[in-house]
Amino acid sequence: MDNDMQHTNKTSDSPLIRKESLTEKIIEFSAKNKFIVLIFVAAMMIGAVWSLKNIPLDAIPDL
Repeated sequence: MDNDMQHTNKTSDSPLIRKESLTEKIIEFSAKNKFIVLIFVAAMMIGAVWSLKNIPLDAIPDL
């Protein structure tokens, strides 16, 4: 195998180590804590339904 093609292990001191993005952290948390995510989504859905029922809709908006 060519030296160019070999992967090298980077040490923890290397500035080139890629840090986890926020999206990756959220996905990892969601995969590990499925019940918490389910409760959160259910609460958001209940809040959305409540908002739709309680927001006054006017034919002519207040200016």
